Amino acid sequence: MELIDCELYLQVEDQHGAVANVFESPHEGHHIIYHDSNGVRFFREDFVKTPIELVEKAVLDWATGKRNLEYAA
Repeated sequence: MELIDCELYLQVEDQHGAVANVFESPHEGHHIIYHDSNGVRFFREDFVKTPIELVEKAVLDWATGKRNLEYAA
């Protein structure tokens, strides 16, 4: 999936300096792209037919340590 027609909705940083960018799409998919503290992309999640509020909760849970990406996707 590409990020066509997506806009940055939210950017969140965790306690180690890693950053997650949430992209909102006017269509059926939203995306979270994760970068480590050096800016290197290490993970991407795609959410299809998922309300943006649930995507926002997922990234906030990740940033606060309540959600582990090992079990994502």
